[in-house]
Amino acid sequence: MVRYIPYPVVGGFLAGTGWLLTRGAIEVMAGQTLSIEALLSLTDSEMLIRWLPGTIFAIIVLIVLRKVNHFLVWPAIVFSALVLFYSALFASGTSVEQARSLGLLLQPFPSGGLWRPFLATEFNQVQWDVLLNNVDKLIPVPLVSLIAFLLNATGLELVAKRDINLNHELRITGIANFASGLGGGPAGYHLLGATALGQRMGAKTRIVTITTAVVCGLILLAGGAFISYVPVALLSSLLLVLGLSFLMDWVYDAWFKLPRSEYFIVLISLVVIATIGFLEGVGVGIVAATILFVFKYSNVNTVRDSLNGKIYHSKVERPQIQRDILHEYGEGIHIFRLQGYIFFGTSDKLLGRIRELLEDKSIKEHFVLLDFHRVYGLDSSAVSSFTRMRQLAELHGIQLVLIEVDSAIRKSMERGDFKADAYVHFFPTLDHGVEWCENKLLQKYEASTQFIQVGIKAQLKRTFPKPDLIDKLINYLERMEVDENFYLMRRGDLPESMYFIESGRLNVLIETAEGEITRLSSVRSGTVVGELGLYLKNKRTANVVTEQKSVLYKLTIESMKKMESQRPRRRVCIA
Repeated sequence: MVRYIPYPVVGGFLAGTGWLLTRGAIEVMAGQTLSIEALLSLTDSEMLIRWLPGTIFAIIVLIVLRKVNHFLVWPAIVFSALVLFYSALFASGTSVEQARSLGLLLQPFPSGGLWRPFLATEFNQVQWDVLLNNVDKLIPVPLVSLIAFLLNATGLELVAKRDINLNHELRITGIANFASGLGGGPAGYHLLGATALGQRMGAKTRIVTITTAVVCGLILLAGGAFISYVPVALLSSLLLVLGLSFLMDWVYDAWFKLPRSEYFIVLISLVVIATIGFLEGVGVGIVAATILFVFKYSNVNTVRDSLNGKIYHSKVERPQIQRDILHEYGEGIHIFRLQGYIFFGTSDKLLGRIRELLEDKSIKEHFVLLDFHRVYGLDSSAVSSFTRMRQLAELHGIQLVLIEVDSAIRKSMERGDFKADAYVHFFPTLDHGVEWCENKLLQKYEASTQFIQVGIKAQLKRTFPKPDLIDKLINYLERMEVDENFYLMRRGDLPESMYFIESGRLNVLIETAEGEITRLSSVRSGTVVGELGLYLKNKRTANVVTEQKSVLYKLTIESMKKMESQRPRRRVCIA
Protein backbone atom coordinates (compact mmCIF):
# COMPACT_ATOMS: atom_id res chain seq x y z
CA MET A 1 0.00 0.00 0.00
CA VAL A 2 2.87 2.39 0.70
CA ARG A 3 3.64 2.34 -3.04
CA TYR A 4 0.35 4.16 -3.58
CA ILE A 5 1.30 7.15 -1.44
CA PRO A 6 1.23 10.12 -3.87
CA TYR A 7 4.55 11.60 -4.91
CA PRO A 8 3.90 15.10 -3.44
CA VAL A 9 2.96 13.50 -0.09
CA VAL A 10 6.33 11.73 -0.01
CA GLY A 11 7.87 15.08 -0.94
CA GLY A 12 6.06 16.71 1.98
CA PHE A 13 7.31 13.92 4.25
CA LEU A 14 10.90 14.59 3.15
CA ALA A 15 10.41 18.35 3.55
CA GLY A 16 9.04 17.72 7.05
CA THR A 17 12.06 15.53 7.78
CA GLY A 18 14.27 18.38 6.61
CA TRP A 19 12.51 20.83 8.91
CA LEU A 20 12.86 18.56 11.95
CA LEU A 21 16.54 17.92 11.17
CA THR A 22 17.13 21.65 10.79
CA ARG A 23 15.32 22.47 14.00
CA GLY A 24 17.01 19.64 15.88
CA ALA A 25 20.46 20.72 14.68
CA ILE A 26 19.94 24.30 15.87
CA GLU A 27 18.57 23.06 19.21
CA VAL A 28 21.66 20.87 19.72
CA MET A 29 23.98 23.77 18.90
CA ALA A 30 22.05 26.21 21.10
CA GLY A 31 21.67 23.67 23.88
CA GLN A 32 17.96 24.36 24.39
CA THR A 33 14.58 23.59 22.87
CA LEU A 34 13.36 26.21 20.41
CA SER A 35 10.44 28.30 21.60
CA ILE A 36 9.40 31.92 21.29
CA GLU A 37 11.43 32.82 24.36
CA ALA A 38 14.39 30.76 23.14
CA LEU A 39 14.32 32.46 19.73
CA LEU A 40 14.66 35.85 21.42
CA SER A 41 17.68 34.65 23.39
CA LEU A 42 19.49 33.32 20.31
CA THR A 43 20.83 36.82 19.62
CA ASP A 44 22.73 36.92 22.91
CA SER A 45 26.50 36.93 22.44
CA GLU A 46 26.91 33.74 24.45
CA MET A 47 24.30 31.96 22.29
CA LEU A 48 25.57 33.36 18.99
CA ILE A 49 28.95 31.71 19.48
CA ARG A 50 27.18 28.38 19.91
CA TRP A 51 24.93 28.26 16.86
CA LEU A 52 26.03 30.90 14.36
CA PRO A 53 29.41 29.40 13.29
CA GLY A 54 27.87 25.97 12.75
CA THR A 55 24.98 27.47 10.78
CA ILE A 56 27.31 29.51 8.56
CA PHE A 57 29.48 26.42 8.08
CA ALA A 58 26.41 24.34 7.11
CA ILE A 59 25.26 26.93 4.56
CA ILE A 60 28.73 27.06 2.99
CA VAL A 61 28.86 23.25 2.84
CA LEU A 62 25.41 23.14 1.27
CA ILE A 63 26.44 25.60 -1.44
CA VAL A 64 29.64 23.65 -2.14
CA LEU A 65 27.80 20.34 -2.36
CA ARG A 66 25.27 21.76 -4.82
CA LYS A 67 28.16 22.83 -7.04
CA VAL A 68 30.66 19.98 -6.55
CA ASN A 69 29.82 16.28 -6.52
CA HIS A 70 32.79 14.21 -5.35
CA PHE A 71 33.13 11.61 -2.60
CA LEU A 72 36.21 13.36 -1.12
CA VAL A 73 34.37 16.66 -0.56
CA TRP A 74 32.81 15.60 2.74
CA PRO A 75 35.97 14.14 4.36
CA ALA A 76 37.90 17.24 3.32
CA ILE A 77 35.23 19.52 4.79
CA VAL A 78 35.05 17.63 8.10
CA PHE A 79 38.84 17.52 8.47
CA SER A 80 39.14 21.22 7.60
CA ALA A 81 36.43 22.08 10.14
CA LEU A 82 38.26 20.20 12.91
CA VAL A 83 41.54 21.93 12.08
CA LEU A 84 39.84 25.32 11.92
CA PHE A 85 38.02 24.79 15.25
CA TYR A 86 41.09 23.78 17.26
CA SER A 87 43.18 26.45 15.56
CA ALA A 88 40.64 29.03 16.74
CA LEU A 89 40.76 27.60 20.28
CA PHE A 90 44.56 27.74 20.30
CA ALA A 91 44.63 31.28 18.89
CA SER A 92 42.10 32.53 21.45
CA GLY A 93 43.85 30.80 24.33
CA THR A 94 40.73 28.78 25.16
CA SER A 95 41.33 25.40 26.76
CA VAL A 96 39.36 22.26 25.97
CA GLU A 97 37.66 22.37 29.35
CA GLN A 98 36.68 26.00 28.84
CA ALA A 99 35.28 25.16 25.38
CA ARG A 100 33.32 22.30 26.93
CA SER A 101 31.91 24.59 29.63
CA LEU A 102 30.81 27.02 26.89
CA GLY A 103 28.91 24.19 25.20
CA LEU A 104 31.26 24.08 22.20
CA LEU A 105 32.26 20.46 22.87
CA LEU A 106 30.27 17.45 23.98
CA GLN A 107 30.34 16.54 27.64
CA PRO A 108 32.67 13.64 28.61
CA PHE A 109 31.27 10.13 28.18
CA PRO A 110 31.41 7.63 31.06
CA SER A 111 34.63 5.64 31.17
CA GLY A 112 34.53 2.07 29.92
CA GLY A 113 31.93 0.41 27.74
CA LEU A 114 28.48 1.90 27.34
CA TRP A 115 26.62 -1.41 27.15
CA ARG A 116 26.06 -3.66 30.12
CA PRO A 117 24.41 -7.03 29.41
CA PHE A 118 21.40 -8.24 31.36
CA LEU A 119 21.98 -10.56 34.26
CA ALA A 120 19.51 -13.29 35.20
CA THR A 121 19.16 -11.80 38.68
CA GLU A 122 17.97 -8.49 37.24
CA PHE A 123 14.75 -10.04 35.96
CA ASN A 124 13.59 -10.16 39.58
CA GLN A 125 13.60 -6.36 39.59
CA VAL A 126 11.09 -6.08 36.72
CA GLN A 127 7.79 -4.61 37.90
CA TRP A 128 5.39 -6.77 35.90
CA ASP A 129 2.30 -4.96 37.16
CA VAL A 130 3.63 -1.70 35.71
CA LEU A 131 4.19 -3.40 32.35
CA LEU A 132 0.66 -4.84 32.33
CA ASN A 133 -0.85 -1.47 33.19
CA ASN A 134 0.95 0.10 30.21
CA VAL A 135 0.19 -2.57 27.61
CA ASP A 136 -2.05 -0.11 25.75
CA LYS A 137 0.98 2.17 25.34
CA LEU A 138 3.36 -0.62 24.32
CA ILE A 139 1.19 -2.25 21.64
CA PRO A 140 1.29 0.78 19.26
CA VAL A 141 5.12 0.80 19.32
CA PRO A 142 5.63 -1.90 16.63
CA LEU A 143 2.76 -0.49 14.56
CA VAL A 144 4.14 3.05 14.61
CA SER A 145 7.63 1.68 13.89
CA LEU A 146 6.27 -0.21 10.89
CA ILE A 147 4.56 2.88 9.50
CA ALA A 148 7.68 4.96 10.10
CA PHE A 149 9.81 2.32 8.37
CA LEU A 150 7.55 2.29 5.30
CA LEU A 151 7.54 6.08 5.07
CA ASN A 152 11.31 6.24 5.51
CA ALA A 153 11.82 3.50 2.92
CA THR A 154 9.67 5.39 0.42
CA GLY A 155 11.66 8.54 1.10
CA LEU A 156 14.94 6.66 0.70
CA GLU A 157 13.84 5.47 -2.74
CA LEU A 158 13.65 9.09 -3.83
CA VAL A 159 16.94 9.99 -2.16
CA ALA A 160 18.82 6.97 -3.55
CA LYS A 161 16.93 7.13 -6.87
CA ARG A 162 16.33 3.38 -6.99
CA ASP A 163 13.71 0.87 -5.86
CA ILE A 164 13.89 -0.85 -2.49
CA ASN A 165 12.76 -4.45 -1.94
CA LEU A 166 10.36 -3.75 0.92
CA ASN A 167 9.73 -7.42 1.74
CA HIS A 168 13.45 -8.07 2.11
CA GLU A 169 14.01 -4.93 4.17
CA LEU A 170 11.05 -5.78 6.43
CA ARG A 171 12.51 -9.22 7.17
CA ILE A 172 15.96 -7.78 7.88
CA THR A 173 14.47 -5.08 10.11
CA GLY A 174 12.50 -7.69 12.06
CA ILE A 175 15.60 -9.81 12.66
CA ALA A 176 17.60 -6.73 13.68
CA ASN A 177 14.91 -5.65 16.14
CA PHE A 178 14.77 -9.13 17.65
CA ALA A 179 18.53 -9.15 18.18
CA SER A 180 18.49 -5.58 19.50
CA GLY A 181 15.66 -6.42 21.90
CA LEU A 182 17.67 -9.25 23.43
CA GLY A 183 20.36 -6.72 24.22
CA GLY A 184 17.98 -4.15 25.66
CA GLY A 185 17.80 -1.95 22.57
CA PRO A 186 14.68 0.00 21.54
CA ALA A 187 12.55 -0.64 18.45
CA GLY A 188 14.34 0.61 15.35
CA TYR A 189 14.08 0.96 11.59
CA HIS A 190 15.87 2.55 8.65
CA LEU A 191 17.10 6.07 9.40
CA LEU A 192 16.20 8.42 6.58
CA GLY A 193 18.53 11.20 7.75
CA ALA A 194 21.64 9.11 8.37
CA THR A 195 21.22 7.13 5.15
CA ALA A 196 20.59 10.28 3.15
CA LEU A 197 23.71 11.80 4.70
CA GLY A 198 25.78 8.95 3.30
CA GLN A 199 24.15 9.42 -0.10
CA ARG A 200 24.90 13.15 -0.04
CA MET A 201 28.53 12.41 0.83
CA GLY A 202 28.78 10.25 -2.28
CA ALA A 203 29.39 7.16 -0.15
CA LYS A 204 26.89 4.80 -1.76
CA THR A 205 28.42 1.44 -0.86
CA ARG A 206 27.83 -1.00 1.98
CA ILE A 207 31.24 -0.11 3.41
CA VAL A 208 29.64 2.96 4.99
CA THR A 209 27.01 0.86 6.77
CA ILE A 210 29.53 -1.74 7.90
CA THR A 211 31.94 0.93 9.13
CA THR A 212 29.15 2.68 11.04
CA ALA A 213 28.09 -0.58 12.68
CA VAL A 214 31.69 -1.43 13.66
CA VAL A 215 32.30 2.03 15.15
CA CYS A 216 29.04 1.92 17.11
CA GLY A 217 29.91 -1.55 18.37
CA LEU A 218 33.36 -0.45 19.52
CA ILE A 219 31.89 2.56 21.31
CA LEU A 220 29.36 0.36 23.09
CA LEU A 221 32.02 -2.11 24.19
CA ALA A 222 35.11 0.05 24.66
CA GLY A 223 33.65 3.48 25.33
CA GLY A 224 33.39 6.72 23.40
CA ALA A 225 35.67 9.14 25.22
CA PHE A 226 37.14 10.47 21.95
CA ILE A 227 33.69 11.62 20.79
CA SER A 228 33.70 14.30 23.48
CA TYR A 229 36.45 16.09 21.50
CA VAL A 230 34.24 16.53 18.44
CA PRO A 231 32.78 20.06 18.24
CA VAL A 232 29.04 20.24 18.82
CA ALA A 233 28.74 22.67 15.92
CA LEU A 234 30.40 20.18 13.55
CA LEU A 235 28.06 17.31 14.43
CA SER A 236 25.04 19.58 14.37
CA SER A 237 26.08 21.23 11.12
CA LEU A 238 26.11 17.83 9.41
CA LEU A 239 22.47 17.37 10.41
CA LEU A 240 21.76 20.97 9.45
CA VAL A 241 23.25 20.45 5.98
CA LEU A 242 21.03 17.41 5.50
CA GLY A 243 17.93 19.21 6.78
CA LEU A 244 18.55 22.28 4.65
CA SER A 245 19.19 20.11 1.58
CA PHE A 246 15.81 18.41 2.05
CA LEU A 247 14.14 21.81 2.40
CA MET A 248 15.96 23.12 -0.67
CA ASP A 249 14.88 20.10 -2.70
CA TRP A 250 11.22 20.15 -1.68
CA VAL A 251 10.48 23.79 -0.89
CA TYR A 252 12.69 25.69 -3.34
CA ASP A 253 13.48 23.30 -6.21
CA ALA A 254 10.02 21.70 -6.15
CA TRP A 255 8.50 25.13 -6.94
CA PHE A 256 10.04 24.88 -10.41
CA LYS A 257 9.38 21.15 -10.93
CA LEU A 258 5.89 20.43 -9.60
CA PRO A 259 2.49 21.74 -10.70
CA ARG A 260 1.21 24.37 -8.28
CA SER A 261 -1.56 22.09 -6.99
CA GLU A 262 0.94 19.34 -6.10
CA TYR A 263 3.38 21.86 -4.64
CA PHE A 264 0.56 22.99 -2.32
CA ILE A 265 0.31 19.39 -1.04
CA VAL A 266 4.05 19.42 -0.24
CA LEU A 267 3.65 22.65 1.71
CA ILE A 268 0.56 21.61 3.65
CA SER A 269 2.22 18.30 4.59
CA LEU A 270 5.31 20.20 5.74
CA VAL A 271 3.29 22.64 7.86
CA VAL A 272 1.30 19.87 9.56
CA ILE A 273 4.44 17.80 10.24
CA ALA A 274 6.17 20.85 11.70
CA THR A 275 3.26 21.85 13.93
CA ILE A 276 1.55 18.56 14.83
CA GLY A 277 3.41 15.41 13.82
CA PHE A 278 4.64 13.06 11.10
CA LEU A 279 1.66 10.74 10.79
CA GLU A 280 -0.78 13.64 10.89
CA GLY A 281 1.16 15.43 8.15
CA VAL A 282 1.21 12.35 5.92
CA GLY A 283 -2.50 11.78 6.59
CA VAL A 284 -3.44 15.36 5.71
CA GLY A 285 -1.27 15.14 2.59
CA ILE A 286 -2.99 11.94 1.45
CA VAL A 287 -6.43 13.52 1.99
CA ALA A 288 -5.38 16.62 0.01
CA ALA A 289 -3.92 14.45 -2.77
CA THR A 290 -7.13 12.40 -2.90
CA ILE A 291 -9.25 15.53 -3.26
CA LEU A 292 -6.91 16.78 -5.99
CA PHE A 293 -7.07 13.42 -7.78
CA VAL A 294 -10.88 13.42 -7.71
CA PHE A 295 -10.97 16.96 -9.06
CA LYS A 296 -8.49 16.22 -11.86
CA TYR A 297 -9.94 12.83 -12.79
CA SER A 298 -13.38 14.41 -12.99
CA ASN A 299 -12.02 16.55 -15.81
CA VAL A 300 -10.92 13.46 -17.74
CA ASN A 301 -13.46 12.85 -20.48
CA THR A 302 -15.04 9.46 -19.95
CA VAL A 303 -16.51 9.67 -23.47
CA ARG A 304 -13.88 8.29 -25.83
CA ASP A 305 -15.82 9.47 -28.88
CA SER A 306 -19.39 10.20 -29.89
CA LEU A 307 -21.31 9.41 -33.08
CA ASN A 308 -24.87 9.50 -34.33
CA GLY A 309 -27.05 7.21 -36.40
CA LYS A 310 -26.71 9.43 -39.45
CA ILE A 311 -23.06 8.47 -39.93
CA TYR A 312 -22.87 5.16 -38.05
CA HIS A 313 -25.15 2.32 -39.15
CA SER A 314 -25.72 -1.26 -38.12
CA LYS A 315 -24.44 -4.06 -40.32
CA VAL A 316 -27.94 -4.87 -41.52
CA GLU A 317 -28.27 -4.53 -45.28
CA ARG A 318 -31.42 -2.50 -45.92
CA PRO A 319 -33.29 -1.31 -49.04
CA GLN A 320 -32.72 2.22 -50.28
CA ILE A 321 -36.00 3.55 -48.91
CA GLN A 322 -35.04 2.52 -45.38
CA ARG A 323 -31.53 3.92 -45.76
CA ASP A 324 -33.06 7.25 -46.77
CA ILE A 325 -35.26 7.29 -43.67
CA LEU A 326 -32.31 6.50 -41.40
CA HIS A 327 -30.24 9.20 -43.06
CA GLU A 328 -32.99 11.75 -42.43
CA TYR A 329 -33.84 10.83 -38.84
CA GLY A 330 -30.72 8.94 -37.69
CA GLU A 331 -29.27 12.03 -36.01
CA GLY A 332 -31.50 11.21 -33.03
CA ILE A 333 -29.43 8.06 -32.35
CA HIS A 334 -26.65 9.32 -30.06
CA ILE A 335 -23.74 6.94 -29.53
CA PHE A 336 -21.27 7.52 -26.68
CA ARG A 337 -18.31 5.17 -26.49
CA LEU A 338 -17.16 5.29 -22.89
CA GLN A 339 -13.79 4.44 -21.38
CA GLY A 340 -11.96 3.98 -18.08
CA TYR A 341 -13.38 3.90 -14.58
CA ILE A 342 -16.63 5.80 -14.10
CA PHE A 343 -17.19 7.49 -10.75
CA PHE A 344 -19.40 10.30 -9.47
CA GLY A 345 -17.33 13.08 -11.10
CA THR A 346 -17.23 11.66 -14.62
CA SER A 347 -20.76 10.20 -14.52
CA ASP A 348 -22.20 13.58 -13.55
CA LYS A 349 -20.48 15.18 -16.54
CA LEU A 350 -21.98 12.49 -18.78
CA LEU A 351 -25.41 13.18 -17.32
CA GLY A 352 -24.99 16.89 -18.04
CA ARG A 353 -24.01 16.13 -21.63
CA ILE A 354 -27.14 14.05 -22.15
CA ARG A 355 -29.25 16.87 -20.70
CA GLU A 356 -27.77 19.23 -23.30
CA LEU A 357 -28.72 16.81 -26.08
CA LEU A 358 -32.32 16.67 -24.94
CA GLU A 359 -32.56 20.46 -25.09
CA ASP A 360 -32.28 20.23 -28.89
CA LYS A 361 -35.98 20.30 -29.81
CA SER A 362 -35.26 19.99 -33.54
CA ILE A 363 -34.69 16.25 -33.05
CA LYS A 364 -37.99 14.48 -32.39
CA GLU A 365 -36.66 11.04 -31.49
CA HIS A 366 -33.81 10.42 -29.06
CA PHE A 367 -31.93 7.18 -28.49
CA VAL A 368 -28.91 7.34 -26.19
CA LEU A 369 -26.47 4.46 -26.64
CA LEU A 370 -23.74 4.04 -24.03
CA ASP A 371 -21.00 1.64 -25.15
CA PHE A 372 -19.25 0.07 -22.12
CA HIS A 373 -16.74 -1.96 -24.13
CA ARG A 374 -13.76 -0.04 -22.66
CA VAL A 375 -15.23 0.55 -19.19
CA TYR A 376 -13.66 -1.58 -16.45
CA GLY A 377 -15.63 -0.40 -13.42
CA LEU A 378 -17.87 2.15 -11.74
CA ASP A 379 -18.70 3.16 -8.18
CA SER A 380 -22.03 3.38 -6.38
CA SER A 381 -22.31 7.13 -6.89
CA ALA A 382 -22.00 6.58 -10.65
CA VAL A 383 -24.90 4.11 -10.44
CA SER A 384 -26.91 6.93 -8.88
CA SER A 385 -26.14 9.10 -11.93
CA PHE A 386 -27.39 6.34 -14.24
CA THR A 387 -30.58 6.09 -12.18
CA ARG A 388 -31.08 9.82 -12.76
CA MET A 389 -30.51 9.21 -16.48
CA ARG A 390 -33.32 6.68 -16.38
CA GLN A 391 -35.59 9.25 -14.73
CA LEU A 392 -34.59 11.71 -17.43
CA ALA A 393 -35.43 9.11 -20.10
CA GLU A 394 -38.91 8.61 -18.69
CA LEU A 395 -39.47 12.36 -18.40
CA HIS A 396 -38.51 13.05 -22.02
CA GLY A 397 -39.69 9.76 -23.51
CA ILE A 398 -36.27 8.66 -24.75
CA GLN A 399 -34.61 5.24 -24.82
CA LEU A 400 -31.40 4.41 -22.94
CA VAL A 401 -29.45 1.63 -24.62
CA LEU A 402 -26.45 0.15 -22.79
CA ILE A 403 -23.96 -1.87 -24.80
CA GLU A 404 -21.57 -4.64 -23.74
CA VAL A 405 -21.94 -4.05 -20.01
CA ASP A 406 -19.69 -6.30 -17.93
CA SER A 407 -21.60 -8.71 -15.70
CA ALA A 408 -20.05 -7.29 -12.52
CA ILE A 409 -20.94 -3.74 -13.56
CA ARG A 410 -24.48 -4.79 -14.43
CA LYS A 411 -24.93 -6.46 -11.04
CA SER A 412 -23.75 -3.25 -9.38
CA MET A 413 -26.30 -1.32 -11.43
CA GLU A 414 -29.08 -3.71 -10.50
CA ARG A 415 -28.22 -3.39 -6.82
CA GLY A 416 -28.72 0.35 -7.30
CA ASP A 417 -32.16 -0.32 -8.84
CA PHE A 418 -31.00 0.43 -12.40
CA LYS A 419 -32.53 -2.40 -14.42
CA ALA A 420 -33.85 -3.11 -17.89
CA ASP A 421 -37.38 -1.79 -18.39
CA ALA A 422 -39.43 0.17 -20.92
CA TYR A 423 -36.78 2.92 -21.02
CA VAL A 424 -33.56 0.99 -20.35
CA HIS A 425 -32.28 -1.75 -22.67
CA PHE A 426 -29.13 -3.89 -22.67
CA PHE A 427 -27.49 -5.39 -25.78
CA PRO A 428 -24.36 -7.53 -26.17
CA THR A 429 -22.82 -5.51 -29.02
CA LEU A 430 -22.98 -2.02 -30.46
CA ASP A 431 -24.20 -3.44 -33.76
CA HIS A 432 -27.26 -5.06 -32.13
CA GLY A 433 -28.01 -1.91 -30.15
CA VAL A 434 -27.84 0.36 -33.20
CA GLU A 435 -29.98 -2.08 -35.19
CA TRP A 436 -32.65 -2.00 -32.46
CA CYS A 437 -32.70 1.81 -32.53
CA GLU A 438 -32.89 1.82 -36.33
CA ASN A 439 -35.82 -0.58 -36.24
CA LYS A 440 -37.62 1.67 -33.77
CA LEU A 441 -37.14 4.65 -36.06
CA LEU A 442 -38.32 2.69 -39.08
CA GLN A 443 -41.39 1.45 -37.21
CA LYS A 444 -42.42 5.05 -36.73
CA TYR A 445 -41.61 6.39 -40.18
CA GLU A 446 -42.34 3.28 -42.25
CA ALA A 447 -45.10 0.67 -42.13
CA SER A 448 -42.62 -2.13 -41.40
CA THR A 449 -38.92 -2.67 -40.85
CA GLN A 450 -39.09 -5.75 -43.05
CA PHE A 451 -38.57 -5.73 -46.77
CA ILE A 452 -41.74 -5.79 -48.81
CA GLN A 453 -41.88 -9.45 -49.61
CA VAL A 454 -41.93 -10.14 -53.35
CA GLY A 455 -41.07 -13.25 -55.33
CA ILE A 456 -37.64 -14.13 -56.59
CA LYS A 457 -38.52 -13.02 -60.11
CA ALA A 458 -39.50 -9.53 -59.03
CA GLN A 459 -36.36 -9.19 -56.95
CA LEU A 460 -34.09 -10.27 -59.79
CA LYS A 461 -35.74 -7.87 -62.22
CA ARG A 462 -34.63 -4.90 -60.07
CA THR A 463 -30.93 -5.63 -60.52
CA PHE A 464 -30.54 -8.27 -63.24
CA PRO A 465 -28.95 -6.83 -66.41
CA LYS A 466 -30.95 -9.15 -68.75
CA PRO A 467 -34.54 -9.36 -67.46
CA ASP A 468 -35.56 -11.48 -70.48
CA LEU A 469 -33.31 -14.33 -69.25
CA ILE A 470 -34.67 -14.48 -65.68
CA ASP A 471 -37.25 -17.22 -66.33
CA LYS A 472 -34.62 -19.43 -67.91
CA LEU A 473 -32.14 -18.70 -65.08
CA ILE A 474 -34.62 -19.85 -62.44
CA ASN A 475 -34.65 -23.30 -64.03
CA TYR A 476 -31.08 -23.74 -62.78
CA LEU A 477 -31.91 -22.70 -59.20
CA GLU A 478 -32.96 -25.03 -56.38
CA ARG A 479 -35.65 -23.67 -54.06
CA MET A 480 -35.00 -24.23 -50.31
CA GLU A 481 -37.11 -23.59 -47.21
CA VAL A 482 -34.99 -23.66 -44.05
CA ASP A 483 -35.65 -23.07 -40.36
CA GLU A 484 -33.81 -20.64 -38.11
CA ASN A 485 -30.24 -21.46 -36.97
CA PHE A 486 -29.60 -23.39 -40.18
CA TYR A 487 -25.97 -23.22 -41.33
CA LEU A 488 -25.75 -22.52 -45.04
CA MET A 489 -21.98 -22.18 -44.91
CA ARG A 490 -19.24 -22.80 -42.37
CA ARG A 491 -15.85 -21.21 -42.18
CA GLY A 492 -13.30 -23.30 -44.06
CA ASP A 493 -15.87 -25.01 -46.33
CA LEU A 494 -15.15 -25.32 -50.02
CA PRO A 495 -17.27 -22.97 -52.18
CA GLU A 496 -19.92 -25.15 -53.82
CA SER A 497 -22.92 -22.82 -54.18
CA MET A 498 -24.38 -19.32 -53.84
CA TYR A 499 -27.83 -18.32 -52.53
CA PHE A 500 -30.49 -15.83 -53.63
CA ILE A 501 -32.63 -14.81 -50.62
CA GLU A 502 -36.34 -14.56 -51.42
CA SER A 503 -37.49 -14.06 -47.80
CA GLY A 504 -36.14 -14.30 -44.29
CA ARG A 505 -32.90 -13.13 -42.73
CA LEU A 506 -29.33 -14.45 -42.52
CA ASN A 507 -26.39 -13.51 -40.31
CA VAL A 508 -22.77 -13.63 -41.40
CA LEU A 509 -20.78 -14.61 -38.31
CA ILE A 510 -17.13 -15.12 -37.46
CA GLU A 511 -15.70 -16.83 -34.39
CA THR A 512 -12.44 -15.55 -32.88
CA ALA A 513 -9.68 -17.72 -31.39
CA GLU A 514 -11.11 -16.94 -27.93
CA GLY A 515 -14.50 -18.34 -28.95
CA GLU A 516 -16.21 -14.95 -29.24
CA ILE A 517 -18.79 -14.74 -32.03
CA THR A 518 -19.02 -11.47 -33.98
CA ARG A 519 -21.69 -10.56 -36.49
CA LEU A 520 -20.12 -9.22 -39.67
CA SER A 521 -23.41 -8.40 -41.38
CA SER A 522 -27.11 -9.20 -41.53
CA VAL A 523 -28.71 -9.83 -44.93
CA ARG A 524 -32.35 -10.02 -45.95
CA SER A 525 -34.43 -10.71 -49.03
CA GLY A 526 -33.25 -9.35 -52.34
CA THR A 527 -29.59 -10.04 -51.65
CA VAL A 528 -27.10 -12.76 -52.55
CA VAL A 529 -24.60 -14.58 -50.32
CA GLY A 530 -21.66 -16.82 -51.21
CA GLU A 531 -20.98 -15.44 -54.65
CA LEU A 532 -17.44 -14.17 -53.96
CA GLY A 533 -16.15 -17.51 -52.74
CA LEU A 534 -17.73 -19.23 -55.70
CA TYR A 535 -16.14 -16.89 -58.24
CA LEU A 536 -12.73 -16.64 -56.54
CA LYS A 537 -12.72 -20.34 -55.58
CA ASN A 538 -11.60 -19.48 -52.04
CA LYS A 539 -12.63 -21.31 -48.89
CA ARG A 540 -15.43 -19.78 -46.85
CA THR A 541 -14.14 -17.12 -44.43
CA ALA A 542 -17.23 -16.93 -42.20
CA ASN A 543 -20.35 -18.80 -41.08
CA VAL A 544 -23.71 -17.95 -42.65
CA VAL A 545 -26.67 -18.84 -40.41
CA THR A 546 -30.39 -18.20 -40.80
CA GLU A 547 -31.88 -16.01 -38.09
CA GLN A 548 -35.46 -16.91 -39.00
CA LYS A 549 -37.33 -19.16 -41.37
CA SER A 550 -36.14 -18.31 -44.85
CA VAL A 551 -36.82 -19.13 -48.49
CA LEU A 552 -33.67 -19.37 -50.59
CA TYR A 553 -32.72 -20.23 -54.17
CA LYS A 554 -29.51 -22.19 -54.45
CA LEU A 555 -27.20 -22.09 -57.46
CA THR A 556 -24.57 -24.84 -57.29
CA ILE A 557 -21.26 -24.89 -59.10
CA GLU A 558 -22.47 -27.87 -61.14
CA SER A 559 -25.54 -25.88 -62.28
CA MET A 560 -23.30 -22.99 -63.26
CA LYS A 561 -21.10 -25.27 -65.37
CA LYS A 562 -24.18 -26.79 -66.98
CA MET A 563 -25.61 -23.34 -67.68
CA GLU A 564 -22.30 -22.17 -69.11
CA SER A 565 -22.13 -25.09 -71.51
CA GLN A 566 -25.78 -24.73 -72.60
CA ARG A 567 -26.38 -20.97 -72.37
CA PRO A 568 -23.11 -18.97 -72.14
CA ARG A 569 -25.02 -15.65 -72.14
CA ARG A 570 -26.74 -16.50 -68.84
CA ARG A 571 -23.36 -17.27 -67.19
CA VAL A 572 -22.03 -13.91 -68.32
CA CYS A 573 -25.13 -12.13 -66.98
CA ILE A 574 -24.69 -13.66 -63.51
CA ALA A 575 -21.01 -12.74 -63.46
